[in-house]
Amino acid sequence: MIGHSLPLMREDPAPSATVRFSFDVNLTYNPFTGRTLDDFLDLVEDEMLDVIQDLRPEIIDVYNMQSKVIKNV
Repeated sequence: MIGHSLPLMREDPAPSATVRFSFDVNLTYNPFTGRTLDDFLDLVEDEMLDVIQDLRPEIIDVYNMQSKVIKNV
């Protein structure tokens, strides 16, 4: 039929939840690679965000990641 359209179906939004994780990661760091420790932290943080987002299709966003370097001697 021309000019006839079905009423738009309204989808209920899927419920979501925010989950907070806290963990420490001990990494080896080579200061002779040309990266500062802060540069290395930024790189690792970016890679972790990518991995977390790729982990499950239900993950909408990763935000509020807080990083801190604790220098082990």
